[in-house]
Order: sequence, then structure tokens, then C-alpha cells
Amino acid sequence: MLSSDEKNALAGSIAEYERKFSAWIEGVDRDALVERVRSIRKDGVENREELWLAAKSALEKNGVRVHEARTKADAQRVFSEVTDGCKKAVKAKTNTFEELGLRFTGEVTETDIGEWLVKEMKLRRIHPTGPAIHVTPQTISKHFASKGIHVPADAEAITHHIRKLIRAKILDADLGITGANFITSEGAVALVENEGNISLVSRLPGKHVIIAGKDKLVRTAEDAAFLWKVVSAFATGEPSTSYLSFIAAPSRTADIQKKNVCGVSGACEVHLIIVGDGRDELAKEFPEAAYCIGCGACMLNCPVFRNQGYDFGYKYLNGIGITFTAFMESLKLAAERGLYDCAVCKGCKRACPAGIDVTGIIRSLRARAAGDGLSSAGTQEMISNVREHGNPFGALAEGEVPKTLYCC
Repeated sequence: MLSSDEKNALAGSIAEYERKFSAWIEGVDRDALVERVRSIRKDGVENREELWLAAKSALEKNGVRVHEARTKADAQRVFSEVTDGCKKAVKAKTNTFEELGLRFTGEVTETDIGEWLVKEMKLRRIHPTGPAIHVTPQTISKHFASKGIHVPADAEAITHHIRKLIRAKILDADLGITGANFITSEGAVALVENEGNISLVSRLPGKHVIIAGKDKLVRTAEDAAFLWKVVSAFATGEPSTSYLSFIAAPSRTADIQKKNVCGVSGACEVHLIIVGDGRDELAKEFPEAAYCIGCGACMLNCPVFRNQGYDFGYKYLNGIGITFTAFMESLKLAAERGLYDCAVCKGCKRACPAGIDVTGIIRSLRARAAGDGLSSAGTQEMISNVREHGNPFGALAEGEVPKTLYCC
């Protein structure tokens, strides 16, 4: 459960997001937008094997080293192999990296401001695109002061202080680690960002490792560019992020006698680790859940998330995160991490740019969990009371008001 300070900070962040987003969405045909997003994502999910084979072929032809990992253990083994020998890594924000529990044996530095803050302050990330939106400038300033560093409680001052620390690490690194927003069947990895750190992380170190789920596939660069605009607005409220990069090969030049030479100003070695980890099973049973583009808009519109924050879900949060947990971890863990906490209010569906019916999926998972004996504690207590006392509230004297009122 979030503390009162965290709730207030989160509420302030959400209010600012809603102000920006309301101004943007006013001139947009939302129904048409949702329909197009769903069409692109449906194509990516239903034809994922076809798109993946095409993407893999194109990427390998261009010199990207592609590795397939079906499970977490596979991904951990491959990551260890491709990063062997590297000493200093810089990492952009990547939810898949956290999902898989990947570890780098050398020094690793987060380069996203929010991600850097939650790691530095030993907090829990709360949002896929804004890991530290539950932390105020005052709290951050106090943290630095506890280490003998004076940084004013001001967003600009804090950002510029952290920028200096991060920039020095990027320039010294031999390994860059990123995720991917989308992967096109034409053989390009799309990376969306505001800070510019992903551009540096993917170019300045000699080796770049991309970790992405199979759910990131789209057919064309045009599809990826459209989704870029959508994820920008629904994640931040802004009409676009500062940067959109497409990476299709290691850096190279043919300026001398038209002979291709790899390793110029960018990375000379690029690896893509493509991960399954329950995604195929999810796409078969609840294909709509795989339409998610990771913007996090559903969270900002969820009353449960506003109160529970990082306790509503596991490595992925909110109702959609509970769904992912059921397939990437276990149904038991999903039940323990909030399957029965969802208010089934459909606020997430109204906020989602893909119109995903998360509530319907949650109801299906609850039915499955109940069949497996994983009912909520409240449900189990009601059943026990009915069996013992003939009512869900337990032993009651005439006219007595129940101490606990249950909800589904």
C-alpha cells in the first residue's frame, strides 16, 4: 500500500498527465485511433510467427546477432553469454529486463532519470514509463542531503545533477542495454524516448544488447511510427516524444571504395534477445491482452492502482500486469498479487488506446483461480461462514450489524 506522501505525489503526477492528455485528445477521433491500434496489434499477434521469421532474417542479413529465448532461464543464459567480457554497462529503462531477472556481473548504471532514482533511493518502480512518479522533489532533495550533497528540491536542478552523473558513466561503458518498443517484420527495432539516453546507450558503447518480448512485433515501420505517436500521448500526455530511433544494423560505413566496414561512431556489435516467457500461451488464450503497447494509461485511470501502487501486480502492474503475471509467472502468484483486488470498473478499458477488455480477462482468470482453489481470502471466509452459520457474515446477534461487509 502506498504511503500518504506517495499517494499525494502520484495524484499530482496524474493530474498533470490528465491536463496534458485532455488537451491532446480533444482534437483526435478516439474511436478511429483505437480501431487502428487494435488492427495493427491484432496483425502482430495473429501473425507473430510469420512476422518474426521475416524480422529475424532481415536483422541477421544486416549483421544483427539474433538469439531466441523461450524461458527466463534461456534468457538469463543467453544474456550471460553475450555480455561475457564486458566490464561496465549502461542500461536504458527496460521492463523485459526486470521481468526476466537478468543480472550483469560487472558495474551497471541506470540511465533513465526515473529508473536511476528508484534504484538510488532503494524504492520500487511504480509505472512502466514513469518509474518515480510517486516521489516528490522534496523527498529526492532530502535523500541527496542525507549523503552530504546539496541539490535543491526542484525538478530542473535534480535532473541536471543526475545528468552529469549518468553522462560520465555512458562515456565510460563498453556495454549498452536497452529494450524495444516495437520490432518490424522488415528488420528494424523501434526505440521511443524523451531523454536521449537510449540514443547514447545504443550507440556509444561498443556492444549493444536489445532485450524484447515476442509481443513487440508489428508489420511495418509505418505501423511502428503510428504506435510511437500513440504511446507518446497515452504515456505522457504529450503529442510525441523527443526521439524515435530505428536500429536495423550495427553502425557501418561504405565511404571508402564502397566497402562496408562495421563499427564507426555507433555500436559495432548488436545483439537482439527475443523472449517468449509465456507470451505465446497468453496470445492463444487471451489474444487481446497481447495488444498492450505498454503506455501505462490504464494505471493512471485505476482507483485500485492509485491506492496500492506497486502492490497491485508483480513485475508488471495493474489489471493487465496481473494478467501477464498469470502467464509469465503463475496463476497462484497472480492471485496473491491482486487478482481479486481489481474493482472491475472498466476504467482501464476506457483509458486503453487498444481498448483491451482487461476486466473480462480478470473475470476469466478469477473463475480459473477459483476452480484451482485459489479464491480470495474474503471469499474463503464467506464460504466458511455460510457453512458454519448459514450466512456470509458469521455469528450475529439479532439486530447486530456485521463487522465486515464483503465484495466480489
